[in-house]
Order: sequence, then structure tokens, then C-alpha cells
Amino acid sequence: MYRLVAILLVSFAGTMPAAAFTIDFEEFSAGASSPLISGDYEIAASFNCDSQSPTCGAAVTAGNSFRVHSDPDFFDQSAVITIERSDGGIFAAHSMDILFQSGNGELLGTTAQGDNLYVYDDLSVLGQGDWLNLVSFSYSVSIPGGTPVPAIIDIDNIVVTAVPIPAAAWLFGSALAGLGWFRRRQSV
Repeated sequence: MYRLVAILLVSFAGTMPAAAFTIDFEEFSAGASSPLISGDYEIAASFNCDSQSPTCGAAVTAGNSFRVHSDPDFFDQSAVITIERSDGGIFAAHSMDILFQSGNGELLGTTAQGDNLYVYDDLSVLGQGDWLNLVSFSYSVSIPGGTPVPAIIDIDNIVVTAVPIPAAAWLFGSALAGLGWFRRRQSV
């Protein structure tokens, strides 16, 4: 009887969907800069800048998006926004709103198995395949040096979910606990 209850509990726990979390930057005031913590997620930015550039940097905009702005005079400009869980845990990337001014955009991901994912200008891959098994992901924009435009990313409404512990792990753990309980019951 106890084994049946444990199996039912484990089966139910393994099928419960994780709640989606939206990083929308509305919790931050305009001008808040990288890194930002929203729920369990850390959002960091990197960019190339000349020390004389007043507009270069990363900050929350007045419209509650997160903008990373590189220097148009810098050789091989790039702006990157990276998202990961603060505890280093696994998560899934489902969707996001993104706008970049010019240049080449690239979606990058690192899976829990250490594989690297690269997709150019295509957000349709989010929410499927390896994008459901990430330790980090980022969106980058790059522009070759000599181009008189900055690399700018505006990003908002990033929808992510924590990946729950697989049902097999729950089943194995409950089986061990059940064996321990059964053995203790026999010895008493």
C-alpha cells in the first residue's frame, strides 16, 4: 500500500508543469544597470566602448526594456545580454521580445550537457529542443568596425521556466526511502 502511494505521488510530481516566469524589467527603475536580478534569474550585459562615449552602456530604459548600447567608433562592436539562473540551475527559454538596430544578431545557448547552441536571427527555436535544457543563454548583436552605427539591443518579456527534477529522480529517491523505512520496520 505504501509503495503504491509513493509511486502515485512520484508520478504526479513528475508531471506537474513548472510555472513560467516573465522577466519584463518593470520592477526596475529607468537607469538601473547590469547585472540585474529578477526572481531567480540574473541578466548581465557586455559591450565594447571607447571611454569617451557618453551613450555606451547597459541600462533599463524609460519604457521598461533592457538596452545594451556599444560604441559606433569601436573596432568590431558588439553588445550582448546573457540570462542565467542565480543558483546555476537548469532552465528553459520560451520566448522574448527583442529589437536590434542593425548588424548581425545571434542567439546563443549553453545546455546542461555543455553543448553550445547558435542560431542567427531566429527566435522560433525557443521553447523546443535543447532550448528547454539550458544553464545560460544570450542574444548578441555585432557590427564590423568602421560602420558608423552602434550595436544596440533592446530586450523585454523574456519567458523562462525552471526545469523541475525529473520524475526518475523522484522515483529513485522514494524507492530508497521506502527500502529504508521497510528495513527499519523489520528490525523493530
